[in-house]
Amino acid sequence: MILGVGDIPVNGRRLSLDGEAWAVAAGRDAAGGEVSSVTGELVLHDAGAGVLRVTGTAALVAELDCDRCGESTSLQVEAEVDLGYAPVVARRTTSLDEEEVELAEDELDAGWYEGTTLDMHAVLCEAFTLAWPARVVCSDSTACEQRASTLLDAGKAETSPFAALRGLADA
Repeated sequence: MILGVGDIPVNGRRLSLDGEAWAVAAGRDAAGGEVSSVTGELVLHDAGAGVLRVTGTAALVAELDCDRCGESTSLQVEAEVDLGYAPVVARRTTSLDEEEVELAEDELDAGWYEGTTLDMHAVLCEAFTLAWPARVVCSDSTACEQRASTLLDAGKAETSPFAALRGLADA
């Protein structure tokens, strides 16, 4: 979904994510797998000087493979969105002699948009990516651990190229 920057009212523009095809597509791109639902609401605010602030909440439910055992598992990701976007300006040439510039904490969460439009698909992908867990794991950790142990034990089978050497240590 592409939004015109100039089309944002003074009190902000609300976007419901529930059942929206573009939101599900953004969730699928962020998850890298099948997404069963995307819910939430984003609010776009004009912060002045072309800067946009996107706030709200977004949640997705995806069917993915567990990073530990490889079985299919359901993952729910909830994102608290608070992102800022500024227009791209012409880059100035820098020299090595310039002083370093230290960014304030609120300047670290800045994104950029070109022209007069903001791609909400990219905004939602970014929000989900920032909220993504380090590893996708099964909700039933005991069963997952048993499956992972079984897989690891199978990998230690006698088919190892070093299996013939095991008996030499005892001799």
